[in-house]
Amino acid sequence: MIPRPISYRAEYTADGITERRVITARREFGLDFMAPQNYFFAGLPPRLVDLLRIGETIYAVDRLVRRRRGPSQSWSRDLNLRVGVLDPDFWAAAETLGALQDTIEFVTGDTWAFEFFRGSRQYEWMCPLLSEVFAKESPLVCLYSGGLDSVAGLALRLRECPDRLVLPVTIKRLPRQDMLVNEQFKLLSDRRGAKIEPLIITVMMNQPAGLTWARRERSQRGQSFLFAAAGAVAAALTGQSSVEVFESGIGSVNIPLMAGMVGSMATRGCHPEFLRRMSCLVSLVTGRQMNFRLPFFDFTKGEMVRALNDSGLADMAGATVSWARFPVGYHPYQQCGICPACVFRRQAIQVAEIDEPEGLYTFDLFGPAAEVNRIPPDKLNYLKAFLMQVAGWADIETTGRLPAPVERHLRRTRVLKLSDSPQPIIDLLARHRDEWELIAAEGREKGYRWARLLAPASGFVGQGANYAST
Repeated sequence: MIPRPISYRAEYTADGITERRVITARREFGLDFMAPQNYFFAGLPPRLVDLLRIGETIYAVDRLVRRRRGPSQSWSRDLNLRVGVLDPDFWAAAETLGALQDTIEFVTGDTWAFEFFRGSRQYEWMCPLLSEVFAKESPLVCLYSGGLDSVAGLALRLRECPDRLVLPVTIKRLPRQDMLVNEQFKLLSDRRGAKIEPLIITVMMNQPAGLTWARRERSQRGQSFLFAAAGAVAAALTGQSSVEVFESGIGSVNIPLMAGMVGSMATRGCHPEFLRRMSCLVSLVTGRQMNFRLPFFDFTKGEMVRALNDSGLADMAGATVSWARFPVGYHPYQQCGICPACVFRRQAIQVAEIDEPEGLYTFDLFGPAAEVNRIPPDKLNYLKAFLMQVAGWADIETTGRLPAPVERHLRRTRVLKLSDSPQPIIDLLARHRDEWELIAAEGREKGYRWARLLAPASGFVGQGANYAST
């Protein structure tokens, strides 16, 4: 009999919180441990149970401790966490603890201190019969959110290896997310004959006593750790040594759009350095080498989505959601169209020449010119930031150098090491810039006022240079 998940306790403090707060799994928060156990028809090894426990507790505390917002307040937090685990000695060991702190501090931008105590009873490891069957199939294990990159990446990998079993891992944290991804899997199976066996794990949060949901933290940087931990569990139980992450190179390095969008202000869930650190941690947990891979690091998002269109799967783009706050916002189950995720999505779909139906976005940057030009100026801030960013890359091929802020970001986040040539990144950024320039040129022909912000500059600036204006 597969052991059922057991409630366990965690405690946390943070700057501004003087009393230690206690939260209990399956009461204030919870992860569906039965999903992987039923999937493989086996209990999980203790250290993998602990990895998921730590991941779900980080996710919960990350949402319960609100970041301080204001010009004189620090966005980063100091967090102290005590978690009940099955193997406290392993997690308290210097090497494991250091790897855990390095990983979670990079992806959240916060400072974390961990303590571990023995929590609940020991799980009994069962003979993993289905795991052995999966291992013989050598499945492609991947993280799968249901977003545009996920769909495009999976479609491309299926084109490369059409007969390979795919094991996509999804953390369900939004309403209807399981319906969304299952619809995508069905489309791929029906049209490409793909063999897809998804593992969908639900994570939930209940409202603790004395805390209103209006005060919960929305940035949710810690969810990336939980997502990666779930992927590592699936890879470990199928004997695989890698987990693939479908994200473009532009999206993964996440060059700041605006001053100050660094550290905890930036999303690093697919960043190469986070994935490197997560690889080190899960290798310690499993006792063998494991890696998270970015197979499309050399692609722009537009190139990934164009390949989706070229594969005859253009309509699948419409079955995806890119807005981070979906489905809560301006209108239920409608994407805003103006946040960084939406702007990035729309840029890629325009590059791919995919037509989208009307009504998908609250603010449509590519609708009729009269409507586009009525969008309030303050709603175009992130679009302007994208245009200004690529305008700064006007001459990177001719100089062979990255702009100083870009190089500093890539060096500090270890995308580029001291001995690395910047040329592959220069090529990637130049192609992304060219995509935006073509979009802006077409936008000017349609009469979009925002498209004038990225246009050929006067001759005295230099041939081929562009400018962007606020």
